[in-house]
Amino acid sequence: MLHPAIRNRLAATLCAIFPLATLVVHAMIASVAAASVSPKGEPRVEIVTAEDAAATAQLDYEIGALTTTLAGVAPQVLPFSSDTFGDCPSATSPAARIACLSQAVAQLQALSTEAKLASVGADPQFIPPVYGIITSGFGYRKPPVGNRKKAKAVMHEGLDLAAPRDALFVAPADGTIVALERKTGYGALLTVAHANGFETRFAHAGAIFVQAGDRVRRGQALGVVGVSGSTTGPHVHYEMRLDGKLIDPRPYVDLPTVKDLMRIAHH
Repeated sequence: MLHPAIRNRLAATLCAIFPLATLVVHAMIASVAAASVSPKGEPRVEIVTAEDAAATAQLDYEIGALTTTLAGVAPQVLPFSSDTFGDCPSATSPAARIACLSQAVAQLQALSTEAKLASVGADPQFIPPVYGIITSGFGYRKPPVGNRKKAKAVMHEGLDLAAPRDALFVAPADGTIVALERKTGYGALLTVAHANGFETRFAHAGAIFVQAGDRVRRGQALGVVGVSGSTTGPHVHYEMRLDGKLIDPRPYVDLPTVKDLMRIAHH
């Protein structure tokens, strides 16, 4: 019997060359389907396409990688054994098996994120990149430049840390410089990859002291505060990501906000 992928490709070619071959192809498919069913109506052989096999293999790989990550980061939050998803291979169809494995991957990804955040909270490894004042937080806000009255709120993907121009900003944790670029709005932008899937970004730099590929230590100077890009004054725009997803840097930045200073002043 022809492999399904080859049979499908052959069928498509025949139909393109000979329109009447469509009837023949339909008959072929019907005969193959009939041959795969026993007289009692029970399936004899499950036909799995190359695409389904590749998808299943990829999901199996992701489950293994995520399980390994969790075991290393926080084994105490690994509430299942390797056979928890053992029912997936016995699913009634390739589609059902893929859906089962996809659900397993989603659950493991959620557990991985929670474990990493918990591990950082229990043993802080991040320090503020610059000692200044938080002038704008993470979340939706109106752009600080342009016509604010007519502007719609947009996502502010980090914290704005105001500090004197040319003040040093440092690596908040050990890591590797993965990107140096100039980006509209951000100006000079620096990206650092850290352990366990964390990533930090620093925008509006006046100067940068490191190069892509450099290993850096926590507290090592990366550059100086500037006004490159769109700014209303010297500051560092500081972003954090975990496994490629934005997270609020505030829990890892022990600095006062403008409101904190005003509250102190009034007392």
